[in-house]
Formats: sequence, C-alpha cells, structure tokens
Amino acid sequence: MLRCITLSLSALSLAACQSMAPPPPTIAPVVTAPVAQAWQQGRLPEQATSTLAPVAGKLTVTPASEIPISSFKLPPGFKVEIWATGMPGARAMARGDNGKIYIGTRGIGRVYELTDSAGQRSSRIVVDKRAGSFVVPGRVHVTDKPLEYLATSPGGFKQYESLLELDATGSEFNLACILIGLERAPKPAAALQQGGSPLAGPRVAISLAWSDGGKRRQMLAANALLSPESGINTESIEWVYTGSPASEGQDRFAADVTGTLIGFKPDPNSVIESALGIGIGAYGSVRGNAVLPPVGSAIELIVNAGNVRK
Repeated sequence: MLRCITLSLSALSLAACQSMAPPPPTIAPVVTAPVAQAWQQGRLPEQATSTLAPVAGKLTVTPASEIPISSFKLPPGFKVEIWATGMPGARAMARGDNGKIYIGTRGIGRVYELTDSAGQRSSRIVVDKRAGSFVVPGRVHVTDKPLEYLATSPGGFKQYESLLELDATGSEFNLACILIGLERAPKPAAALQQGGSPLAGPRVAISLAWSDGGKRRQMLAANALLSPESGINTESIEWVYTGSPASEGQDRFAADVTGTLIGFKPDPNSVIESALGIGIGAYGSVRGNAVLPPVGSAIELIVNAGNVRK
C-alpha cells in the first residue's frame, strides 16, 4: 500500500510540474514571396497591378507571304521589305569579320549564320543549345605529317601539327562550348599534367563534314585523324571538354594565346582534349586519313554534347 501511495504522489508531482511548464513557442510559418517572372522584374510599385504582358514570340518559321508588310504605316520616303526569313526567335544581330551576319535568340537557344551571296540569302543554325551542338567552319590544314592537334586557330603556335584550321579564336570556341551547357571538371590542369588515367569531365562527340562531288560527307573526328595503318582503335577515343585550364590566374585566355583548340597530347591550353593521349610514345603515328579532301579544302567541325557514344 505504501508503495502505491508513493507512486501516486510522484505521478501527481510530475503532472503538476508539467502543467506549470510554459507552452512551447509557436513558430510562424515561413511565407515566401512569389518570384516575379523575368518580364515583370523592375516594375514600379504603381505598376504592380497592371495587366499588361508581353506577347510570346513565335518560335516557328513564318512564310514570307504571311508577313503583312503592306499594312505597315511608315513616314513619307520610307519603305519596308523582307530581307531574310527562316530564323525563328531572332533577337539581335552582329556582322562577323567574314561579312556574314550572326543572329542570336533568347528563348529558343540558337545562333544563326546568315550568308548574303549576290542578293541570295541563306541561313543555318551554328549553335543549337537545345540540341547541345555547334558548328565551326574551317579547312584541312596539314595531312601526311606528324600531328598532335585536331584543330587550331589561324596563326596558332601549333598549327604546323594540326589537322584542321578553324575560323574561331580560343575564347569564341570556348564560348560556344559553354552555350551548349558544357562545364569543365575541377582541376583539369592537374589531371592533364599527370596523365595515365582518362580525363574527368563532360564528353563530347566531334565529327567533320565536307562536300564531296556535290554530296555531303561526314565522319567522326577520330576516323579523320587516324589511318587504318596506325593500328589505333578509333572506337576507344573519347573527347573531353577541359576549357583551357591553363587560363586560371592569367590575364588572357590561354587558348587565345596559343591558338590550340582541340588536342590529343596532354595540353592544358586546349579547350577540348582526348580523354587519353593518342599516339603517345609513337610520334608520327597520327598523320590524318587519306579519305579527307586536299589541304585547303573547306570543312565543318561539329561538336555535340547531347549525342555522345557511350
């Protein structure tokens, strides 16, 4: 009986203590203000309730016959005409050193190249963010000689060992890589210097295309570099975006200084490198494939981050 009374008293004391304790604090829920859409940002307070909104741009091609230029109202002495079509989403233009017009977009993620030849205008996509690809024009530069680079800029330090010469500086080539979503792996320069194991980083597919007898011909870059006599398995070759890691801490982008764009011997100045060196220890084994067109022939180099062979 005594034990029961003692336990009861203890229970009552505990209950009394609990009843005297202050209630837990009430935590107010966190209310996050809605983030304004991009086109609403920067509005004045008195414009907060405005119902005005932009009209979404059309992202498909409008035939020239459906553009009502005859209904445009212009001041006396002015006229309007359709200069070029077939570039949906066009937003800004710039003229390149080659005389071609480059047209940027916003939502569609493309860069177009517009060529004007004797009044006949044609366009093509040179950067396609959604497809993860871009195209760079150039030419065959060196064949049947020892090679250490797939591509360099005009006048690059290593152009005498480069299969291709591309019409792009190092920073232009690197910007195209960034536009299609490529990001370099941490500390790629150290990995390039150590060698031995495959480089870490985003893989890309690289191919070349050219006109052969009026027909378009295309092949993987590894096949263009290597002849069957080299004895190197082209299926094992991977390309990695490194982003010219030698540029870190420098005043200038390293690939702009050296002109090295794509290499296959360890070089931290290049923007793209082979995951493992090609022809290491066998200098002269990489000399280009005889199926390529002659030196000086126009080619296109295609980089694709969205369609890489696994």
